[in-house]
Amino acid sequence: MEVLLELQDVGVELDGRTVLRALCGSVHGGTLLAILGPSGAGKTTLLRAIAGLEPLQRGRILLAGRPAPPPGQRGVGFLFQDLALWPHMTIEAQLRFVLRSRNQPASGWPAAIDKALARSRAQALRARLPGQLSAGEAQRAALARAWVDEPRLLLLDEPFSHLDPLLRDEIFAELADYASQTAAAVLSVSHLADEALARAQRVWVLDAGELVADGSPEELWQGCAHPRAARLLGPCSFVAGEIKDGTFHSCLGDFPLPSEASSSPLRLLLRPDSLVAQMDGPIEAEVVGQVLRGGSLLERVRVGAQEVPLRLGKPRGAVRLAWRVPPLLTRWEG
Repeated sequence: MEVLLELQDVGVELDGRTVLRALCGSVHGGTLLAILGPSGAGKTTLLRAIAGLEPLQRGRILLAGRPAPPPGQRGVGFLFQDLALWPHMTIEAQLRFVLRSRNQPASGWPAAIDKALARSRAQALRARLPGQLSAGEAQRAALARAWVDEPRLLLLDEPFSHLDPLLRDEIFAELADYASQTAAAVLSVSHLADEALARAQRVWVLDAGELVADGSPEELWQGCAHPRAARLLGPCSFVAGEIKDGTFHSCLGDFPLPSEASSSPLRLLLRPDSLVAQMDGPIEAEVVGQVLRGGSLLERVRVGAQEVPLRLGKPRGAVRLAWRVPPLLTRWEG
């Protein structure tokens, strides 16, 4: 599908502080993209820059292959983290205001409003004022407002923080259907890695204003070589070893070094499901207990002098292990 958004060396500074550093990336139509990162990573600033609400100090943004026009002409939908609902207008009036400002034909307003409220599970809120809404209701109303004119680029800043899991699942499904059926792109900022990995088709990880990881959830879960990004994505361990004669020697095996990493401090990245119990597995280990990590109960497994959390489903005692996925060497940053 068409590339709807392209970032070319984008940099943003706020109050003399660099918030986004030379970001490069692209998003195709039909994509539901999750943007992850710790607080202060630049996630909200990135959305605001795409919408034209923050000026760029360097680089440029292309929309559908063309330089982005002024903010009011970009035609993006934006759900702000603080929602920014207008307190003096009912929810239906706010949706009508958006359609009027985007010069949508008045004959189509009723159907567009009904569809946006239904997609956002906000049908019962149309006649209410923002002050009459709970936090979750206000979030759904703000989503309907951002969505009502069916923008090709929908920007969502922490859109589900006040919604229960069932509503999150329903609305995520609606967003995915919307993106695939209309060739739109949905960019959703989140702090919840599990949610992003389970629902998004693609994930960006920001750290200190840099785009440090970009790929599908499957690619990043087992193949993210950036250590801080790997931690953000979920439970992981880093296994030490010794580098000698072009080989990384560890308790989990010996692995040839990538040529570009031979002089760098390295560790093996280990996810809870990177290894499996196997009768004739090459790795000798011992299950010594259990530990709770990321909401899951894992086995504490001792391999050599190191203990790592794994998802094996085995009782205490000796066990042999084999790699379920290819081992990944990552640079070590302590």
